[in-house]
Amino acid sequence: MNPSPKRVLQWEDNVCYVCRRDSRISEGFPISFWGDAEGVYACWMAPAWSINQQGFVHPGVIASIVDDAMGHAIYHSTKLACMTAEIAIHHHGAIFPDHPVQIQGWAQVRNRRVIQAHARIVTATGTIAVNASGKFVPAPSHMQPPSPSAYF
Repeated sequence: MNPSPKRVLQWEDNVCYVCRRDSRISEGFPISFWGDAEGVYACWMAPAWSINQQGFVHPGVIASIVDDAMGHAIYHSTKLACMTAEIAIHHHGAIFPDHPVQIQGWAQVRNRRVIQAHARIVTATGTIAVNASGKFVPAPSHMQPPSPSAYF
């Protein structure tokens, strides 16, 4: 039997514009990531204001989303908050606002000095629209979130 998925990395005063949950702040993308034995995932629909000139979700928004997915995957597997050292993003198709997608992330932990992670965004039809990979380094101790047991 697989353990139930758990919400990943939600804590009081989280200032991340991608995953924060603060009703006083309307900007950003309050995405809730859930973790299981394979990694993390979230369901998301891009807001209409996140589009570029061509009418699909701006690549800068996509970069933020996959970067956050990889960070959550690393935290889920190591309980370390990390900073992005390098990121590569490959777009295979457009993501449109108000269309549901699933964001997936997973980590490959070989050592705790440089951690590799991957993410992808999958459309409702099962098409992979974005693949990403990155290298991350642990954030300094004063930038680590509170207790890793802060799952909801």
